[in-house]
Amino acid sequence: MKKWIIGIYCLSFHLMLQAQSNDLQPLNRVYAVTHAYIVPKPGVLLKDATVVIRDGVIEAVGNQVTIPVDAQIIDADSMYIYAGFIDALSDAGIKKPEEEQPSRGRGRTGAPDHSPLTNTKSGVTPEVEVATVLDPKSSELANMRKLGFTTLNIVPDGRMLPGMSSAVEVNGDLPAAMVLRDNTGLFAQFRGAENRVYPSTVIGVMSKWRDFYKNAEIALHHETMYKEDPTGLPRPSYDAATQSMYPIIRKEVPVIFEAPDILSMYRAMDVQKDLGFNIILANVEEAYLFTDQIKKGNIPLIVSLDLPKKIEDEKDAKKDRGKKEGEEAKQDEEKKEEKKMEKPEDPELKMLKEKQKAEVEKREKQAATLIAAGIPFSLSSKGARNSEIKSNLGRMIKAGLTEDQALAALTTEPAKLLQLDRELGTLEKGKIANLVVSTGPYFEEKSEVRFVFVDGTKYEYESKPKAKAGSSDPASRQRALGTWEYTIEVPNQTVEGKMIFSMEGNEVKGAISNAAMGDGTQPLNNVLVSGNVITFDMDYNMGGNTMNLQYELNIEGDSLDGRVTVGSYGTYNVEGKRISKPN
Repeated sequence: MKKWIIGIYCLSFHLMLQAQSNDLQPLNRVYAVTHAYIVPKPGVLLKDATVVIRDGVIEAVGNQVTIPVDAQIIDADSMYIYAGFIDALSDAGIKKPEEEQPSRGRGRTGAPDHSPLTNTKSGVTPEVEVATVLDPKSSELANMRKLGFTTLNIVPDGRMLPGMSSAVEVNGDLPAAMVLRDNTGLFAQFRGAENRVYPSTVIGVMSKWRDFYKNAEIALHHETMYKEDPTGLPRPSYDAATQSMYPIIRKEVPVIFEAPDILSMYRAMDVQKDLGFNIILANVEEAYLFTDQIKKGNIPLIVSLDLPKKIEDEKDAKKDRGKKEGEEAKQDEEKKEEKKMEKPEDPELKMLKEKQKAEVEKREKQAATLIAAGIPFSLSSKGARNSEIKSNLGRMIKAGLTEDQALAALTTEPAKLLQLDRELGTLEKGKIANLVVSTGPYFEEKSEVRFVFVDGTKYEYESKPKAKAGSSDPASRQRALGTWEYTIEVPNQTVEGKMIFSMEGNEVKGAISNAAMGDGTQPLNNVLVSGNVITFDMDYNMGGNTMNLQYELNIEGDSLDGRVTVGSYGTYNVEGKRISKPN
């Protein structure tokens, strides 16, 4: 009897721990989230409402909902519930392929490769599927989920034609099981092949597109005729890359063409007009210059969530670097103001800043400009820093986009774009239980994501103290202190070095070194630690041009991983480990 009681106690304790863990599933997957403000779709608000989830499906939504007796009740009093957000273009969790040759100089590669040309060497790999290159344990996926994104349309990494995109649910351990819908699009970009292999230029990419597409059309016609009557016909080659183009030729699958600037959009449309496939312009940053053509062609758009840094923010950041505490800071600012009075600002520099500011404002207003022109769009996180996604949404809203329009770009629009509107995008009975629960209206600066449900699996997030501007979260900064070894995977090579973080007064300071710097180190700017996340930036000289590198890293014990954004060159994975702690 005594052993039986102890066994029941241990089982109860185990179940309690299980319910507290995000990684383990509760035995009962029935939830009732009650007393909430529910936004079932953009423009609709239900007060004091309830949503019931059973086995990964929404069972009921509304004000007059009967709570099942077997439901786990979550009292979401005064919280807001939305359909899970959908990222229309993402590369989160993708394993980057290794390049063959080391790079030399600014974007140049090694000696020309004279071996037989293959599709893979040319960067033409449309047969690659996301499930074969996805790391389900990637922190990038977890970070996106914490922001409220439950479904990501993920694309493989590569050159001209990296492969097929897939809509992936951000929950699970097996890549194939995480894929909700494969072949949502063929990802394409104007990125030439490595090692001076054709096509190494943008013009070469456009030429290769036409050549490869036309050959695929011929192959499709050959296969069709062979199936009807093989008599007298040579057997088709059944090349995987060529066969992957058949759904594109039949217009069953669109081409998701990454075209951030106006020139890339024109080029993509030129290729599309010549060949006739269905196109989606993705990760666009200058669509406000292209509205007439977009509307005339009824072209679906995926707008980039990456925004340039505000000019005012740059000035503030420079002030913060030299700022002292208390009265010393005041005195410094007074001295600076006196110097400004003594010496007027350079007219040319002032004009340049005004021009830069105007360009930033155009990017912020892009979303509102598109809506005003009657052009709906979805949103993409590819190339954007996770820590800036929500604030960038806020900047778009401040520039004229309404909250309902922003919500549509995160839910209903991408659901339609990916042909998933029967499963996702709104909170309705029978749809997949993908929900975001925030402490207030999501787009308010102070609101926080409290719960996220993906396929009915609950993820719970505790509120954490906010880091003050120019300082770090006091409860978290100790996690970063010490010396770290790091590696950055960039095309053709691995960069290795060290980072050192230490306390100076109440602030975390950092320095970085690598082989290119010799024995020297370079200071890091704007070091902020909040929770497990550390962000900073540095100015790096590339052939006489200064490039701002922006880091966002996740710290788990003595390990770190994350990404560094190198201007327009792209975003690369960073991994590291702590080799010593401060005394």
